Amino acid sequence: MIRPVVADLSHYTWDNGNKPDFEKAKVAGAVGVLYKASQGATYRDPTYAKSRKAAKAVGLLWGAYHFGTAADVKSQINNFFAAADPDNDTLLALDFEKNEKDPSNTISKNQAVEFLVTAQEKIGRPLTLYTGPFMYDVFGRTPAKEFAAYRVWWARYSETVDLHPTWKKYWLWQYTDGFHGQKPHDINGFGFCDCNTFDGTDAQLVATWLGEQLIA
Repeated sequence: MIRPVVADLSHYTWDNGNKPDFEKAKVAGAVGVLYKASQGATYRDPTYAKSRKAAKAVGLLWGAYHFGTAADVKSQINNFFAAADPDNDTLLALDFEKNEKDPSNTISKNQAVEFLVTAQEKIGRPLTLYTGPFMYDVFGRTPAKEFAAYRVWWARYSETVDLHPTWKKYWLWQYTDGFHGQKPHDINGFGFCDCNTFDGTDAQLVATWLGEQLIA
């Protein structure tokens, strides 16, 4: 059975009327939280700061991600860093996927590369790339050398991972969006949410949170 150890959350977790209980989630087996901090050049999640405070208070690992758009990359990076306010323990990730609400506002592969390179120079460590089947839309089955150096947080809601040929191994697998994909679809304390599993021990997850992908 899949073990969800990392939750991907945003203001939607608060909007559904159920205040997230980070302590309860930790007791249930959660090790970390990846939270949407920003989108595009202007949007910042209003629940980010209070969620980080609550998560870190109970000892959960913390990460922030940015949903990329077609906006100017430097403006997006400035927005992300202002929203995420990262410390030395904050994982940073870029969400590279199709903008379903406005396809014309989807981040391009070149913009994604610019974001990853520039943000890494700014923070002093590599970012994690969040993506999924969108990789097949952009690159087909050809490995994307532009992204090969970045560990992948892979989203695929099916019985198989179907990892893009760019990578031999994922770091995290987001196996459900809370409704589709394998069960369990929820984490006690958070309810139904994007759940992620890690192929290793909790100690290995902690050790690789900010560093290189664990190689089996």
